[in-house]
Amino acid sequence: YKTDEWTKVPALNFLVEENTSVQTIEVELETYISESKVQFITGVLDINDDAAWQSYVESLDSIGMPKLIEVYQTAYDRQYK
Repeated sequence: YKTDEWTKVPALNFLVEENTSVQTIEVELETYISESKVQFITGVLDINDDAAWQSYVESLDSIGMPKLIEVYQTAYDRQYK
């Protein structure tokens, strides 16, 4: 297995306040995604069930996925534009 270099997010430098929010959100997202993955794999949640999938996506949003994307985009723009 070889990772395509173009699909990786480059190393980013965050401001102190950005770093704090990124760390908190990432920990919560990693936990939720890991738990959900197991539930999807074991059949507790049905990936083909639109309601279950929508609930999963809404939970990602409520944990802070949009904020995480915003912080990453801001840091990327500051560093590479």
